[in-house]
Amino acid sequence: MAPAAWLWVLAVGFGGEHGSSSAAIIGGEPCGSDRHPSATAVVAEVELGQDVTQAFACSGVLVAPDVVLTAAHCLDPRSIFGLAREDVDGFGLWVSQAPELPPEGLPRDAVRARAFTPHPDFDLGELEGVQGLVALHDVGLVFLADVVEVEPALVIAPEEAPLLREGAGTEIVGWGQRERPSLASAALVGKRACASSFVQALGASEMQVGRCGARKCWGDSGGPTFVSLVGPGGEVARLIGVSSHTIGDGYCARGGVDTRVDVERAWIDATMRAACLDGRRIHCGPAPGLATPDPLGEALALDGVADPEGLTCPAVEDAVVVVHDPSPTTPPAGCHAVGGEPSGLLLGLLGAVGAVRERRMRRRTSRDRCARPIMFS
Repeated sequence: MAPAAWLWVLAVGFGGEHGSSSAAIIGGEPCGSDRHPSATAVVAEVELGQDVTQAFACSGVLVAPDVVLTAAHCLDPRSIFGLAREDVDGFGLWVSQAPELPPEGLPRDAVRARAFTPHPDFDLGELEGVQGLVALHDVGLVFLADVVEVEPALVIAPEEAPLLREGAGTEIVGWGQRERPSLASAALVGKRACASSFVQALGASEMQVGRCGARKCWGDSGGPTFVSLVGPGGEVARLIGVSSHTIGDGYCARGGVDTRVDVERAWIDATMRAACLDGRRIHCGPAPGLATPDPLGEALALDGVADPEGLTCPAVEDAVVVVHDPSPTTPPAGCHAVGGEPSGLLLGLLGAVGAVRERRMRRRTSRDRCARPIMFS
């Protein structure tokens, strides 16, 4: 078996044709597991013959000791490796809470996934050219082979969700890129980062998080967004979203888009319960579904509400903007590669995966040309 290699893709959707899947925290700072300890990194593994390749894929968040919530597109090898299921001999996932992922192999704390499932209404093709806030159902669950000994995140309760509003202060966590794409390098990914941001726009199924300053971008798909609620007993954190895609072609200049987890709560809860009945889960107990937060009382209020219109942000044109060009030599919207050429790491990967990968590459469309280091979203 060939040694595992890291492909530094800031995964999230496939390069280009499937829109700009969100991720990474621009303007964030390194942070330890003491800050929102339920956040996780997601590592993907693909088998091609005797070769095994591992890649940092996405971020996620524990919603039970043995269940990670992430984006549905993070569970598809097309998003991570540009390979369809039928083109690989095996595809699996691992999760880690290591603050810095190693350049090769798995982190020491990595926990293997027993099973994973995307939302049944998610369609990867619908990420293509997505604009604004829509309803993609871009959520999925990863069921672990062992429990993670940290306190899971609490999804915002139905009675609390009406408090969500534009301008609400948030905390975002991810292992992705921490600078604007034009300054990206492999050294800036795979490291846990946190930042304070805000809800810029609130839709029926999705919300735009950030617009300037700290915001989401590539490498953090599936990563959590938290809000603080204040009640008589003090301040508590609630999970309100997981990253899905960017908004438009401004290379994260207008922030990222999260799937609202309060809207998907019923599916998450039902799927967790079903996984206890069919053996996909190892830790169920008397309450196999989502934990229900303790009532906070009548004094419940959001902490950190701001006026998004009062913020001064640079024009989108000042950011790295994708220009749509039908030329076959121009990568489609949503792609970005450092220096415009594959790195030695990627070339090594191509040699490792052998003839199957080479045949796949020859069949690639312009969509697949995004498969370069520091890429898709």
